[in-house]
Amino acid sequence: MEKFDTDKYGETEKRILEAAREVFLEKGMDHTKMQDIANAANISRTALNYYFRTKENLYKGILEQIFYTIIPSVESIISRRIPILEKIYAIIDVYDNMLRENRSFPRFVFTELQRDPKLVITCFKENEGAQRYVEKLITLINNEMENGNIRKIALEQVASTFFSVLVSPYLLNPAICEFLGTGNPVSNQMLDEHKGVAKEIMKSLLKPINE
Repeated sequence: MEKFDTDKYGETEKRILEAAREVFLEKGMDHTKMQDIANAANISRTALNYYFRTKENLYKGILEQIFYTIIPSVESIISRRIPILEKIYAIIDVYDNMLRENRSFPRFVFTELQRDPKLVITCFKENEGAQRYVEKLITLINNEMENGNIRKIALEQVASTFFSVLVSPYLLNPAICEFLGTGNPVSNQMLDEHKGVAKEIMKSLLKPINE
């Protein structure tokens, strides 16, 4: 079984990946040149090629960093002997922490999903740990549905609701708050409140009909 090595990337590689993410966000992958990333990372193009030969490898590296941040914690939650809703709340906490530390990540992923969805899917399919993680989640949800602990609902509805609720502050709130004139769109207080709303939404979605 693959174990996630959170120290897979050294400091230079982490600096390159951070620079790549910022350049990708600014220019998009199509318009980004490897020299742009080298300049942003303050290294030579030769050094950049030594660590990451292509833009696609850089993109995969950025996604891998996120996988390493989330998956071990969620797998630990799945294995706990606690009610399913408590597991879901704990998983929301994990994703919330990750998003707060990587606030540009939703925009980064969604931009590329629109540009080239196959690239994102390929990155996922090539990562054995990520696939194992999703299989465990699917098994957990299906078992809980069969046991009557949560409402039977299409898995794609569960996933789309979960992710859309969690990432909406980072994608939509800047524009909403600008329009309403309500100040900082992604303050920690706002995110704390939104996390509570996310948990209530998932509870309402999954609560058995007979309760």
